[in-house]
Amino acid sequence: MAESLTYPIRPRQSAVWLAEQLAEVTGVWNSSRSVRVTGRFDTELLDEAAQHVAARYEELGLGFHDADGRPAARRKRRPVIPVRVVEADDDWTGQSAYDACAPFDLDSGPLARLTAYRLGPEDHVLVLTVHAVAIESSAVQSVLADVGHTYKALSEGRDLGLVLPRRGGTEPEAKDGADVLQYWLQRLSSATSVATWPCDQPAGGWRVGTGDAVRSALPRELVSGAESLADELDVPWPTILLAGLRVLLYRHTRQADLLIGIPPGAELTACSPDTLLPARLDLAGDPAFRDAVMAEATGHSADRSRTGLSLSLLSRALRPESDLLSNSLVQVTFSVAASSPEGTWGGLAAETVEVPVRRSEFELDVQLSVVDGIAQLSWRFSDSVLDVATVEALAARFTVLLVDALRDATQPVSTIELLTAADRRHLAEVEGWNVALRRPKSLGEQIGVWVGSTPDAVAVRHDDSQQTYAELAAVSDAVAGNLAGLQLPPETPIGLLLPRAVELPAVIWGVLKAGHICVPLDPEHPVDRVRYVLSDAGVALVVTAGEGRLDLPEVKHLDVSELVVPPAERAVRPPVHPDALAYLLYTSGSTGRPKGVGVTHGGLANNLWATRELMRVGHGQRLLAVTTISFDIAMLELFLALVSGGETVIASRAEARDGQALIAAFDRWQPDIVQATPLTWQMLFLCGWSGAPELTVSCGGDVVPPMLAARLTACTKSFWHTYGPTETTMYTACQPIQPGNQPGILPLGRPLPRTWLRILDADLRPVPPGVVGELCIGGAGVARGYVGRPALTARQFVPDLDVPGTRIYRSGDLARWRSDGRLELHGRNDRQVKIRGHRIEPGEIEAVLASHADVELAAVDVTGQADARRIVAYLQLRHGTRPARLRQEIRTLAADRLPAVMVPSAFGIVDPMPVQVNGKIDRAALSRLRPPQPDISESDLTDPDEAWVVGAWARVLENDQIGGGDFFALGGNLARAALVRHLARCELGLDLRLRTFLDASTSTALAQRLRQARAAGPAAPTGSIRWLTDASAESALVVVASDEPGRDLAERLAGDAQRPVGMLDPAVDDPVAVLASRSADVLVATGDGAGAALALRDELAQRAGLTLPVLVVGGPAPAIPPRTGPIAYAALDEPVEWLEQWRTAGQVMVARLPAHVDVPRRLAALAAAVE
Repeated sequence: MAESLTYPIRPRQSAVWLAEQLAEVTGVWNSSRSVRVTGRFDTELLDEAAQHVAARYEELGLGFHDADGRPAARRKRRPVIPVRVVEADDDWTGQSAYDACAPFDLDSGPLARLTAYRLGPEDHVLVLTVHAVAIESSAVQSVLADVGHTYKALSEGRDLGLVLPRRGGTEPEAKDGADVLQYWLQRLSSATSVATWPCDQPAGGWRVGTGDAVRSALPRELVSGAESLADELDVPWPTILLAGLRVLLYRHTRQADLLIGIPPGAELTACSPDTLLPARLDLAGDPAFRDAVMAEATGHSADRSRTGLSLSLLSRALRPESDLLSNSLVQVTFSVAASSPEGTWGGLAAETVEVPVRRSEFELDVQLSVVDGIAQLSWRFSDSVLDVATVEALAARFTVLLVDALRDATQPVSTIELLTAADRRHLAEVEGWNVALRRPKSLGEQIGVWVGSTPDAVAVRHDDSQQTYAELAAVSDAVAGNLAGLQLPPETPIGLLLPRAVELPAVIWGVLKAGHICVPLDPEHPVDRVRYVLSDAGVALVVTAGEGRLDLPEVKHLDVSELVVPPAERAVRPPVHPDALAYLLYTSGSTGRPKGVGVTHGGLANNLWATRELMRVGHGQRLLAVTTISFDIAMLELFLALVSGGETVIASRAEARDGQALIAAFDRWQPDIVQATPLTWQMLFLCGWSGAPELTVSCGGDVVPPMLAARLTACTKSFWHTYGPTETTMYTACQPIQPGNQPGILPLGRPLPRTWLRILDADLRPVPPGVVGELCIGGAGVARGYVGRPALTARQFVPDLDVPGTRIYRSGDLARWRSDGRLELHGRNDRQVKIRGHRIEPGEIEAVLASHADVELAAVDVTGQADARRIVAYLQLRHGTRPARLRQEIRTLAADRLPAVMVPSAFGIVDPMPVQVNGKIDRAALSRLRPPQPDISESDLTDPDEAWVVGAWARVLENDQIGGGDFFALGGNLARAALVRHLARCELGLDLRLRTFLDASTSTALAQRLRQARAAGPAAPTGSIRWLTDASAESALVVVASDEPGRDLAERLAGDAQRPVGMLDPAVDDPVAVLASRSADVLVATGDGAGAALALRDELAQRAGLTLPVLVVGGPAPAIPPRTGPIAYAALDEPVEWLEQWRTAGQVMVARLPAHVDVPRRLAALAAAVE
């Protein structure tokens, strides 16, 4: 058949084609239906019937290809459904699962196949597999039925008549149902469709594809209870399960308005995915469970009367900015399996059977079936967003939830029991660590050990000054004695407005010895802020140095030079109780005023002792202190080495701020330990620091980017990740990070000794492991509260119901327990943010800005991610004010009254300020505004690669005002990303994967990918093997790399250069011809790619007469017997001897490799063995 140049391509087909490019795994958009037929069967007649049916579907004769970055279609061949017969046995499911996922070549075709598995002379399983670009999944069953009708007609000798063309699916136009579309636009406005799942691996932009399933049985008494409640409420009993599923999702995702796709019938009988209704029910009002059931039963009646539009069309109408199929309106579905009694197919006895394909069209698809009186649930899920353990936990908690909901259906949905016995055991293990340990010695006692044993050892250094342990103790005694001589009441706040000097630790220790409270002050903070802190804390005495005095006549000043002189008379100092306050640290306040946190002696001592024990800080080790004393972690930096018998080196302010100066300090002092914020470490790397092999690094105070963690672990002795608010004494959880690639969210580890962590819901009930809730902290480090703020203290420090007589601090941080028992942060439940390690309340900034006479309203927002975060301000000015004059004036006001980190980087004028109906500022609307540009432009593009990216975006988006930023935020989508990819290929000669544009969506990130691609050299021609090593040897390992795990495996194997290693994508051109050109290869694949590798091997045997061995690494062992050659299976997660565990089952050899083995060499040995 002559090719037509073009063929109309429908939006659905365009979306499928783009999604296939993005998925990078094979078989994602294949749809399979199967039937088992019994009786005399004619396979030649089957082929004739299949071709007759294929002729009705013109899409089966099309080729879909890339035309200048856009998907296009052309007629390539006569529509065909190839038929093949495979000899099989009762274990046909494994073979069919692999075949169903084998890739289609969308350009060369064919786009469908029909396989007959012969189980016996009169027993066959027919599996029809079609790519969704040709025929929608909802139509595949009807195609298989058409083949059956045609087969029956042919077997009876009937005339088939004319071939009438059909479309491979329906795609209604919005104009055919304008009223229906308008109804759904209003009904689903602002609804939530993307779930935030409680998983260890956060989902990226691609959320559907390969999948798996978990099955659970419902106890008979539970079903009986559900049926009784259903009878009482006069609803179908599966509605009880639907309501329970919605509550389960709400309690796991914190999303009260999550859409669930349900069949249109009241009985919820399963239907085609595209005919699902996006069912909406908002649980934010915390209804009783029975009310939620009634809402599910009656609330969707209006929805069911408006079913004229497909789910895919609704998705595009409601989300026009996206053309990804994974961005369907619903990603969770619930249905009841249709009964499948034995029937007929092609005139033969038949029954519907299921092909166990590891694929999922939705993130979670829950289906109820009743078999032999037993109610079972199938939880099919996408393994790109969920995993088996998470879904098994969901299924187990679902049973617990239903049992408690049926016990009392009048209880609010937020109070229904959710935790399983396994959950409670797990929480008991991870929440607290050695909480019963005895109280450690005080700060003075811990340092005193070394004063007595090593009095002449250097304790503190600063520049050229030093202080021994004996001198440290003597100065601190002098400070304490002089303060005692003033006869101040116990716990008198003493302000410390001191430069960074060698006496600093001794002065702080002396204040604590005297039983008073340190109030650290930063000399560089604005005078108004210092004045406020002094007033709020009730400071009557400020210790200053030289010219550091403040013009504050209401406060008494004492020069530190007078304080360190031993007093003439030694005053009596009463012992200090562990619960007495040690220091006040002021943090940003939500009301516009900083708030003082009162930290106890016991909390300080416990943190120092725990850190010393965990990090194994020892005698003689040197710690370089870089943090200002107004930041709480400075207490750790100043005293950790001193309680360990080491040296504290106090860096100057210039060294702490300047990367080159800090590197010089590293070189001079050769510290063993340094604690700093992520920004400081990044500054060091930018200034050329190459690391220190003997340095222990501690990093916290802000989000640590994974790349920074990986870099620190690679160039230092050890890297400790820490977390904790000031209210629980410096930090609360920590862990050493192992070298290597790091997860997207860096875990925080376990709680410190004598500390416990709980993750609770809004009513302070524990949430299940893995579920996000508010992190609440108890134990020795919990502060006394906020000075002078009893109401705020009572709200944030609440009684711990599990440990009578103690309190827990409600941190406001959202967190979850990972499956490995480590803590993971997930943002804030209020407006508090962190910028460059500083905790900031936007309300404080807004209060300062609004104090200007010409500002009517002020609001601030934080834009950017990770290290690029910055504060921007939006101002509504009073009538008649000139913005040009005002911007600098307000900036000056902010700089005078706020620390530098809190001064907005840009000021935007809005008129009017967006407000909600309740009169509050509409912050969601503000966040959608384009942020104002900084006064010093950040958009000057000096990088030629980034300049090219921005220029390409401007052409594709038809907007020449683009100056960088995020492609998708600027209006880009996947179809437009494909056009940028085409430009890169044509203009730069670089062939990027489409997913690159999802992973690197900013101009800076994409420019970096361009440089990486250019450095890697030109891409391999389509259909060839990309060699990672020298390919000259005859015997090679060829990795069938259709997905990211396959590519990772290839790179690991390439680390051992004993034999050539190459990668082959089975979805391109003719991989069989490529492999046939080599004489001795071993095909290697991950468990997920095994089907593609085995399919390639079979096709090689049939077309080229070659038999290649296959080595499958990881994942489940292949369930199918080998057909044309041996398979070796290697599991890398089994701690057993790898060679002694070989077993032979037919021709399948299984080797289990412990994780610590030299993987490339052992796999090379396995490959040689199977050859």
